[in-house]
Parts: sequence; C-alpha cells; structure tokens
Amino acid sequence: MTRSYAVIAISVTFVTGALHVFGLFVAPNGMAYDTWLQLRPTPVSAVLVVEVPDGAQDRPAAAWGELAQDLRGLGARQIVFAFDPHAADALGPSPGLAGDDLTVGRLARQFGSSSEEWEFLTPAPPTGTTWGAVFVPPAEYGIHRRQPISITVDGEVVPSLVGLAAERAGATDVPPPGTSFLLRFPESADRVPRIELGRVLEGEVVRDLFDGRTILVGVAEGPAAVGLTTPISPDAPTTRPLDFSAIALETLLNRRTVRDLELVPASFLLLATTLAGALVYSRVGPKNWPWAMALVLAGIVLLGTAALEAGDRLLPVTEIIFSQVLVSILVWQNREGNQDRMLRGLLRQFSSEDSGRRAEAALPPDWPVLCSMTRRLLGLRRSIFLVPGKRPSRLEQAAAIGCCLADLPDDCLDPRRPPYLDAARAGEPVQVPSTFLDCASEDELIYLAPMRRNGAAAGYWAFTVAGDEATEVPDMHRALQTAADLLDDERKPAGLRYDSATKAVDALLYSRLGSMSLRARMLDSILDEVSTALVVFDQLGRVLHANGPMSPLTAAIGVPLDALTPSDLMAALCRLPEEQGSRLTRRVLLEGSGIELPALVDVEGRRYLLRFSPLRPSPRPGISEGLMCELLDVTDLVRLAQFQRSFVQHVGLQLRHEVATIHMAATLMADERLPEGKRRRSSAHLQAAVERTLERLAKVETFMEEEIETRSAVVLPVDPALALKSALATVAEAAEQKGVRLEAQRSSLAGLVIADPLELRSLLGALLRLLVGDARRETEVSVTFEEGTTVVEIFLRNNGLGLPQARLEAILRGEEEPQSTELRDLRHGVRAAERWGGRLVGEGRPGVGFQFGLTMTRFT
Repeated sequence: MTRSYAVIAISVTFVTGALHVFGLFVAPNGMAYDTWLQLRPTPVSAVLVVEVPDGAQDRPAAAWGELAQDLRGLGARQIVFAFDPHAADALGPSPGLAGDDLTVGRLARQFGSSSEEWEFLTPAPPTGTTWGAVFVPPAEYGIHRRQPISITVDGEVVPSLVGLAAERAGATDVPPPGTSFLLRFPESADRVPRIELGRVLEGEVVRDLFDGRTILVGVAEGPAAVGLTTPISPDAPTTRPLDFSAIALETLLNRRTVRDLELVPASFLLLATTLAGALVYSRVGPKNWPWAMALVLAGIVLLGTAALEAGDRLLPVTEIIFSQVLVSILVWQNREGNQDRMLRGLLRQFSSEDSGRRAEAALPPDWPVLCSMTRRLLGLRRSIFLVPGKRPSRLEQAAAIGCCLADLPDDCLDPRRPPYLDAARAGEPVQVPSTFLDCASEDELIYLAPMRRNGAAAGYWAFTVAGDEATEVPDMHRALQTAADLLDDERKPAGLRYDSATKAVDALLYSRLGSMSLRARMLDSILDEVSTALVVFDQLGRVLHANGPMSPLTAAIGVPLDALTPSDLMAALCRLPEEQGSRLTRRVLLEGSGIELPALVDVEGRRYLLRFSPLRPSPRPGISEGLMCELLDVTDLVRLAQFQRSFVQHVGLQLRHEVATIHMAATLMADERLPEGKRRRSSAHLQAAVERTLERLAKVETFMEEEIETRSAVVLPVDPALALKSALATVAEAAEQKGVRLEAQRSSLAGLVIADPLELRSLLGALLRLLVGDARRETEVSVTFEEGTTVVEIFLRNNGLGLPQARLEAILRGEEEPQSTELRDLRHGVRAAERWGGRLVGEGRPGVGFQFGLTMTRFT
C-alpha cells in the first residue's frame, strides 16, 4: 500500500474517533445490538417478579418479614426488595428481613444537567441491612438499554441494587463500579415471569415457580412507576421499571453481560480495519469495487456477531462501517486523482509526440475546420456557419470565409423564420434569394443548408456556388456533413455520451483517443491498400500488425499469422536455418541495421525480396522497438532480367556466327595462293560481315541503355517463346481442371521480336485465359508460330462458344464495355501492343470459337 493510502486510513481513523467522542455512533450501535438480540433465543429466566400493588409497600416491616420467610419456605434462592420495606415502620427492622439472602433498595434519582449527579429520595435503611440504589438509568437517544453498576451520590460510590444482588448471588461476570452493561432483552416484557403479591400471601402458588430463583419484589404500577422506552417497546414507553430491573438482574445472573470494547483495543481495531480496507480498495479495480465493499461489510458484520456470541463484547461496528465507506470514497478519489494526473501526463506526451507528425498539437475548433474545408477541398469562395446565439431570435457567426455576419440583413438572422425553416424541413440545401448575402456577385447562387452535430441540429451553413455548379450542391452538403460527423467521432468515440458528470480530463482523453483511433483505422486502411506485403514485430518477435496482402502469403507458405516470427519467414522463404535466422534478427534489433534476403521459394508463382528494417530506437539504449519485414514483389524485375538475358544470349549467338564468318574470310585472304578474284570476293564478304556486326552492336547498344528499374514500359528484343511459356504456366491449372489440352508449336529457328516483355506476357496470358475459359471440355487450344523476314506471327485458336465478330471488334476498339475480366484484360493488352508496334486481329464465330493473330516486328 502506498504512503498516500496509509495517510488516508490514519486520517479517517482520527475523524471517526472524534465523531465517536461526540456520541454520533451511540444510536446506530444500539440499533445494531437490538437487531442481534432479535435473532437470539430467550433463555429460561432465573428471576421471578412479585408485583406489589401501589400503596401496599407501606405495610409494616413485620409483614414484609413474614413474606420473606414464606418465600424462603418456597425455596427462593435470593430475595430482593426494589424498595425499603423498613421505611413505613418506626419499630425497627423485622427479624425476617435479615440474612445474607436478602437485599433491599433505596430509591434515587438523577438531578441537574450531568448524568453523574444523583440524590436519594428515601432515607437510608436500618444499620445492618444490605441495600443498593434503585434508579431509572439514563437513556441513549431516548432508548433505555444499559444498566449502570453504580452511581455517585455526594461523592460516594453507591452500588446499584441489581449489581449488588447479583454479586451476593454469586455472579462472577458483574462489571466493575463506574461501568455499565447492555441488557439482554427478551422478545417482549411478557416473557418476564411475574406473580401478584396477593396470590403469594394467600398461598395460591406452587413451589416449582419459586424454587432456586431470585425473587424481585417491587411496585409494578403507580405514579412513581414511569414507563420506559426500550428495545422491546421502541415505539412507546411501556416497559415498567420493575421489569427493566428484572431483565438487568437476569442478565447478570446468567453471566452474559455485554459490554463495550475498551477504548484502546477499539482504537487499534478501528485503525487496523481501516488500513486493511484501504489496502483492499487500492488493489481492486472499479468493476470489482462494489463486490469488495460488500465483502468487507459482510466481514465486519460477522466479526461483530462473533464478538457478541463468543466474547460478550459490543464492537464499534458502525464506526468501522463508517470508516470503511469514508476510506473507500477517499481512496477512490485519490485513485481518480492519480489517474487524472497520469492521463494529463499521457496527453501531454501524446501532444508532444503528435506535434512532430502534424502541425496541430491539440484539436482545433470544429467550425473553423469545416469552414477551411469548404475553401480547400470544395473550392467555395464564400461560406458562413451560423449557430444559435444568446438570444433565440438571432443567429451568430461561428466561422466564415469570403463573407461575414454583416453581409446578412438583420431580418435574415432569425432561425424561427424562412428560409431557415424551409432548410430545416427539407434537411438539405435550399436556394435562397440573392438578397440573403449582400457580398455575393450576380453569377453566384446562394444556398442555405442545415448542419447536424452529434446527431442533433447545430446550426446552418450558407454558401455560394457558380451557376454551372448547382448540380453539385447536394454532394457538397453530404461531404461537409460527413466531415462534421467525422470530427464528432474523432472527438468522441462511438457509443459515448457526454453529460455534466464527464470530467474535463476524461473528455479530453476520449477526444485524443478518438483521434488516435481514427488515425489508426486510416493507417490500417492505407497499409491494407499498399501492394507490398508487410508485417511488424515487437522486440519479442510477436506480430503487432500485418496488412492485408500479408495474410494470404503466410497462408500460402503454411505458417499461421498469429504464430509468425521473423525466423519463420526466413526459414520458409529463404531456406535459412533457424539459428541463422535468429542471429540475423538479433542483428536488426541490436545493431539497428537492415538486411535484404532473396526468397528462394516462389509463392503462388511470384518472386519476393525480404527486407527487414529496425523500427525507431527504443528509449532504452542498445535495442530497437521492433522490426518491420517487407515482402517486395520482384517478379516483374526477375522476368525482365530473364528476357534481357535471353536477348543477350540471342545476340551473342549471332555475333559468334558473324565473327566466325570474319575469321574464315580473313584466313582465306591471308593465303597467298588465293586467286585475286576470290580474294576480292572474300574481302567483300569480310566487309559486309563487319558492317552487319557493327549495325547489330549499335542496335544492341540502344536496347541495353534501357533502365529497367525506372521505366514503366520497356521495349526490348524479346524471345516470344519465353513469354508464351510463362503465359502458359498461368493457365495450366485451369486448363487441366477443364480437360483442355494446350498445344504450342514453334520453329526452332525463331528469332526475337520488338516488344515490352511484361506487356507481351500479359497479352498472351489474357488471350489464353479467354480461349481456355471459352473452350469446350476435352478440346484443344493451339498456339503456332509463323516467321517472316521482318515479322513474327503467333496464332491462337480454340473450339468453343465464340462471340459474334461485330461485337468482338467493338470490344477490342473500345466501343463496347467488356462483360468479363478476360475481355477487359484483352482490350488493355491490345492497346498496350499498339504502343510497341504489335497488332492483334481477332475472329469470333458463335458456336465455333475464337481465333487470334498477333503480329510483331522481328529483331534483325
């Protein structure tokens, strides 16, 4: 437990103790005790009350002595007179009123404002008589439930009658003088055994009623017998003082006197429970707070009950409950204050970090943002936002561009009149007269539209547009309303409703969290739209984020995304051992250096390059906050390199032929036996071979200057067979599923063609997908080459459903929108082929199929 919670607990203990001193817990403690008594069974009484009629107490002492002898004869254990039986007899004490088993009472009363001041109302009994004070005990907030053991009269401590009688009867649980105890009341006063004096005198009794009991003789009713309000008669003072004394004597004789816990133990108990409560409340969360409070209160009640049952001690239960409630409130407030301070610090951190990424460190006011949007995004020259003012009959300006409130006539600012009513009813922009905005020019139209904020009407938007933009006004209004709703969502997350109880720091936090959530969603959307697959790992190698393209790739390599690690990617794609992958991962995290690894495995026919980059440095030195892995698709670059390599190989083969021709001609010319005519012919052949070689080298040099990495379209001498082979691979699975055979025939001496290698492959792929998709089952799609001196032609045909020729030509020319992806890709390929000199001719015949011819310039 932190020091602040300990201070709270100690402070609450002192406050509770001060309130206890002022008596604020006496009444609730008494009510708690009464409740416990109601749940207890009533034991068999050891006291019998003999009721003396009013006035009969004035009988002579001898008569009372005879009564005492009769009672002894009936087996009474002890005889207690609640009055002085000698008071009316001047002859002196009676022999029957002597003995160790007889105790008499002397009436006393309280006087003055202090409960410590008492006086006797009757003279002292004769010498040698054992007597105690009979009095009405003080009430606690109107309820009599305690019996003092003694009173002080003229500075002398006088024992109470019930306390003295209990001691003489051998009771061992009698509290010391100067203290009091709580009575154990029965269910009602009727449960106190009683009998009338007349029946005793006439002998109409049975010995079992008196045998072994303490007999309490007293006046039951009369002018002096004022009723008391007790737990068994809480609504009216109907409990007789004689019955109260009998219950008090019964409590003492049964050795079950309930007393308050002493001051020092009670103080330590209160402090201990308050500290324990503060510890509990500081550890549980807000959701479990009610349950913790309920358990603590239940424990307090059980502790108080156990103390009464086992130790006859009344614990300060209400003080403990009060301290628990108070300490829980203060701990909660302290916790809330700590959280508020933490949140403010977090918000300051957010603002400082955010200010480095965007200009605003805090969210700007809404209306100026929307007004700025009308200028920057909608391109409007004049906009003004009007909101309700202090007077309901006049609107005020919230933000404006190109105009101001002074440009509106005074009679056009009442929202209870048209045109505001018209705009509110329509729920969309309505055109208003030109007099509505004085600064508007003649060629501008003025519109007025209602605006909602947080789902409720918040104001109006007046703006001007050019005459030819009137049709765009509804779209403008929807766009601006959407932007306003977006601002509301940014400042308040969905489902949250602000009210007067929402604290400013909470509102600011919700606003900031809403802004961060919005930006996170936008970043997620942006990352998902990025074609590059990427995944971000934390310092422990756990996945923090993976964008859309990454999920199918991990599924293709058979590694679950939730269990993916950097080493898994290296092992699956680069064939690296796990130990080497872990070493490279440590290098990225600890050294902060990026690495690039080529993927040795094709994923769905694509080639990738793995790039691992460290995230920005961690606040702790020597380690990055994580790493990011990008799977760069280098398939097109690899294919371009393959085409370029094929081109180089082709050129190298031709150059070897030319060099061999030059070498042979040079050898013949070096022979002196060669006739002059043949020498001249060999020289001519040599010259022609050199010129052809130089011309070919010039062409090669031109094509080799193309920068593959920086050009969106690259025209190179391409091997059409290589492009066809790659295109056939893309449709092989679909053809196999449909039972269509793919037959490709070409001349072994086919040369290169001038084309964009990627576009050529894409065009051939589109043609093959169209032909395979259109072909009938168990038929053939054939591809043949025909080569001329300047051109190379590829013919593709199938046996399928076909398409009318006129419609096919309209699609290829762009006059009709294609209905399938294959035809759309084919039209795109036709347009691309025209850029590098290719020409595609198609023929469609319904019920027969398609035939296409692709003509390309041959590289010579």
